Amino acid sequence: MYITIKKSNNIDEKSIEAWFPVAEEKFSKICEELGIIVSTNANCYIVDSNDSDLIGVIKERYCNIDELNFLVKRLDSFDAKEKNTFFASAVATDAQSLKDLINLTYNTHCYSVISDFSNLNAVGRDVYLNEVGAATTKELEAIDGRAVVDELMKFSPMKVVTPYGFLYQNRNQPEQVYDGRHFPCYYWQSEIATLCFEAHGDQEFIYMPCPSSSIEKALIRLEVKDIEECKLSFESDMLPNRLIEFISNDESMAAKVNRLNDFSKRFKEMGGHESQYFEKLMAYIRPRNLYEINALLDHMHEFQLFDGIRSAEEYGRFMICDSGHFEYDENLEDYIDFKRYGEQRMNNECGAMTHNGYITFYGSSMKLQDVLLENLGMTIQNTDRVHQMKLYMPLIAVTYDVENDYGYMEKSYDSEEISSHELTKYEEEILKAIEKRRLPGEEQRGMMKYYSERDSLNAKVSKYEFTVEEVGGELMGVAVFTLNDDLTEKELDLIKSEVTGQASELLATVNSKNTGDELGMEIRRLRDEKQALQNEQASRQDLRTRLDEMMRFLNDLPCELTEYEEDYVRTLLEKITVYDDYFIVEFKSGIEIQIDE
Repeated sequence: MYITIKKSNNIDEKSIEAWFPVAEEKFSKICEELGIIVSTNANCYIVDSNDSDLIGVIKERYCNIDELNFLVKRLDSFDAKEKNTFFASAVATDAQSLKDLINLTYNTHCYSVISDFSNLNAVGRDVYLNEVGAATTKELEAIDGRAVVDELMKFSPMKVVTPYGFLYQNRNQPEQVYDGRHFPCYYWQSEIATLCFEAHGDQEFIYMPCPSSSIEKALIRLEVKDIEECKLSFESDMLPNRLIEFISNDESMAAKVNRLNDFSKRFKEMGGHESQYFEKLMAYIRPRNLYEINALLDHMHEFQLFDGIRSAEEYGRFMICDSGHFEYDENLEDYIDFKRYGEQRMNNECGAMTHNGYITFYGSSMKLQDVLLENLGMTIQNTDRVHQMKLYMPLIAVTYDVENDYGYMEKSYDSEEISSHELTKYEEEILKAIEKRRLPGEEQRGMMKYYSERDSLNAKVSKYEFTVEEVGGELMGVAVFTLNDDLTEKELDLIKSEVTGQASELLATVNSKNTGDELGMEIRRLRDEKQALQNEQASRQDLRTRLDEMMRFLNDLPCELTEYEEDYVRTLLEKITVYDDYFIVEFKSGIEIQIDE
């Protein structure tokens, strides 16, 4: 939700409309822009919000910005029913502070809101579920909903009429989870590691990776000046166990936290698929310290793993039959010496057999030399193997600046293609645009970051990026590769396919006067709007066609339907979606009907 805040209620104070909840990185920028100093006291003023329900229950407009963000994080996870109960309980209990509101988010199971008494049996089941948290289908079927509602109305210690319905307190007793200073553990986003800092009997939780401001605020809330005064423990983590063991051996608490944060950043950038691969790679190589783990992270893509292969014959058979490098005919199996071929390959590459399988290394970094040699007997050779390769492709560019009949440049709704010869004048602008479009996480591997296969191509192509070059007076698109080893013909075809898939057209919109000015942006906006209207018109036409088909089908029925008929139902219905207290029937014509139980 959008919330407008400023440092204080002073009329001259600058205000900002920001989307809450907000991640810590952006949170710090908002505080810096408004001049808000980190503290546990009130340090910001809530001006307004697009959520009228929230503004309606916040009585403490001058509040602590961290408390405000935590409250909205909690509400961000609520469904419509939970939010309704929260706001009703906030009104009924007359919550006076953000502390009270935060605690209410942990106590919605203590209250039941009834806004419709037409089906007391269904209402009673909802009340029962809200109170006990979960129940089996058999248990729910045995519940007398009307009796549950009668009991609630009779014995509830709180009965209040609110704008959200009649609120009753059930048999659950509200608890104080937030003490007004130390935030309870709460997982808002997917994190790599969660640390618990403990001091003076109090706890604070840090969700990594995180900016340094998160740690600073935790220390302030714990009323300590240094991390060394805290006791550190893991609440949860997604890091490899071997990595945690090495970090735990660090001498200082600050060193442990910094290393955990650094590794959490790297693992979050990798994603789940790559982190699983890295854990498997560690099992193959068994690094002995954090230096080797860092080196392994830097060069993990240069390895290829062959799980379960434990002999030269098995390796040779895999490469010939299953790798795709050869067109294998099983009728020739008796004539192929798989063992000899496997041994030949192993002699010509940097590889080793392990208890997990066979591993090869195509890189040349000497950072890994010691661990590969001592643990696997692998010797890194041919350190001059790293080289570049380029693939050139035609570059298509268009402009919306055209020359009119009087020789002046003006904006046009239609694009005009620029020849590759003329495009050379804009090489510098295009290079800047390409650099600006690079995404975070592409620094190390470029576009290879998005190649998901763990094969020889992944290991041999260290990095590739797009750029432009002048060739023979023409500007051309170029994919520049950094290779650890020469590519086979099949690997070359594969990388060409990958490149063309990512850049079938390297399009540069060039404006000879002012690229991306307001008029140019408006033209593109109008073109997008026109396309959206055309899509909507087509969708409506499709809906009309389907309605006509349904009407013709119904008109052609030989008799009136009075009971269920399988064939007719399959013709008319697209699907039925069942929810707890209602279901939605979607017809093939596109019409949807909600039916309440």
